[in-house]
Amino acid sequence: MPPPTYDKVSVVLAEPQPDMSAVLETALSTRGLRDVTICHDADSMLRAIDAKLVDVLLCDIGLDGLDFRAAMQSIRHREIGHNPFIHIVAMSGVSRRDQVYRLIGAGVDDLIRLPMDPKRVASRFDALTRPRKPFVVGETYIGPNRRKTPRAGDGFNLLEVPNSLRSKSIDKLHVTRVRDAVDRAWSEVEDRIRRSRRDAIGTLTKRVLGFYDGRGTTDELQRDLRYLIAQGEELISRHRNTETAHIAEIAACMTVVTRRIMRSPTAPAPKDVKLMPHLAGATRMSVRAPTDAVDTVGEIVELIRDYLKLS
Repeated sequence: MPPPTYDKVSVVLAEPQPDMSAVLETALSTRGLRDVTICHDADSMLRAIDAKLVDVLLCDIGLDGLDFRAAMQSIRHREIGHNPFIHIVAMSGVSRRDQVYRLIGAGVDDLIRLPMDPKRVASRFDALTRPRKPFVVGETYIGPNRRKTPRAGDGFNLLEVPNSLRSKSIDKLHVTRVRDAVDRAWSEVEDRIRRSRRDAIGTLTKRVLGFYDGRGTTDELQRDLRYLIAQGEELISRHRNTETAHIAEIAACMTVVTRRIMRSPTAPAPKDVKLMPHLAGATRMSVRAPTDAVDTVGEIVELIRDYLKLS
């Protein structure tokens, strides 16, 4: 394999101390990195990531104005920037195990404990060109898989993702081809999240209805109802005021009916319980085929609204 060359690699270096950022920039330049954007606060970092497809983010967790965990998961969910699979290298002086685990849980690829020789920071790029760990794809977490042993269902939740750093530094691919690979992988992520959401709604609804057939405990029922509400609220927040707003509308109906059942979970209104499977089915249909479901979901929403006004 030819040695990597980093002249086409795009890096954002987010470091609050100007003196330290200058030293790190020099070390990166010596390593062959030419496209390095220096940021001293969270706003400028997020703007830099939004400006183009970035391959590596070197970020001090003490950056001014930064909610590190929230920002990293926004990047991983492609709410910020163009590359949710960007290599994220956190720089921090923390050493406590719980603090380290919290950083890892934010979806970072690597953690550099400070203080550190700037030359060693630059040398980390060679390690980042190796094959990546598959990503865990979930609603609340998207990022490198940290599990040492596989679990049931991992085959669905794990995804091989592009390594844009490797593509540019070793494979010498043009940025257009790199962007295409990122877009294809992100389409797969979105599809898996949609299917996961749809399946979760169906499973939770079956468990709720099972309680009224004599299965499960009251605690389990209340837990599943809370999860259903959370699923609905997630759909509402993601689809409200978008071209798929009908998904938010049917999810809102499902959430309202679920909240009504929550008021008296062991003795709900029979009509509310009967509505549950129909609402779950309509919600799953709208998530599975958003465009095809517009008219059908619209009719169901109107019927449910009329029912809620009358009851």
